[in-house]
Amino acid sequence: MQYSISILSDQSRIPEVISLFRTGLGETSVEHWVWRLFTDNGQEDRPFAVIAEDETSRMVGISTVIPTRYGASQKKCISFCDWVVHPDYRGQGLIHRIYNFICDYFSQRGYDFILNFPNPNSYPILRRYGFEDLTGVASWNSKTRLFALRHRTNNRAHQGVSYRFSERCPLTTLPNPKENRLYRTPEYLSWKYDQNPDVTYAWLTLWQDSDLLGYFVYTLTKGRLRTAVNVYDWDYYSTQDAPFRYAISLLRGLGSFVSFWGIYSGDLLELLKQSGLQSHPGKTKCIVRPMQPEGLPDQLIITRADTDY
Repeated sequence: MQYSISILSDQSRIPEVISLFRTGLGETSVEHWVWRLFTDNGQEDRPFAVIAEDETSRMVGISTVIPTRYGASQKKCISFCDWVVHPDYRGQGLIHRIYNFICDYFSQRGYDFILNFPNPNSYPILRRYGFEDLTGVASWNSKTRLFALRHRTNNRAHQGVSYRFSERCPLTTLPNPKENRLYRTPEYLSWKYDQNPDVTYAWLTLWQDSDLLGYFVYTLTKGRLRTAVNVYDWDYYSTQDAPFRYAISLLRGLGSFVSFWGIYSGDLLELLKQSGLQSHPGKTKCIVRPMQPEGLPDQLIITRADTDY
């Protein structure tokens, strides 16, 4: 059978995408795909989907692709997400064909490397395609209280620093991007967290006069007895440790424990340790492959924001 591989450009085909996802990854919504694939996210290139069609133009395979820039060096990076092949068409090399299409497309456009977070099914496939493991993925958690404290989100000042809670992105500018961190703009942050139709996020920002010291984007995940404060995105620009530690104490006051996810090193690693957070081995794998000579950054700092789209 002949298959065609192409970029999905027709928004009216979203119901086909939803139907295909039901066969592999579960229910999704029109609102999700309009936001994710057809809304400007403030990056140089926005996410899109690569689809496989059979001879009758039936959509039988798909992968969404997230292009972005990485660190102050502005290396270009892509991530594959949401691989799905219809059960009737598996075992026919469709993942390999989609993968080759994506690699050729982005290699020709000067992209430097691919970052991926595979599931147990896609991990051995991508390893065969030349991906290498990144070690050190961990969940960084504070000690767990048995019961959640009262949810407090009132603004406050402490030792000359203002700590402000908000329900939407309050940032209009950001300091220069750090090395080895995903490149984020205020437009991107607003797209990811304010316009996301699937999750409601909240913000804690740190200010010294008009200077931004750092920000945290988080959700509250409530269980029967405990409430987790899951930090999805954060950055810290100050050389002072005390404001960061105090911010963590405020986040801890919102629930039973605070949880970060990622691969950290250097100053960021020390900040997490000094704030009383402890690392636990992460179950999520992280793999990487260069697309250009010397395409990889010297070091990669990975956070939850790099994965959850």
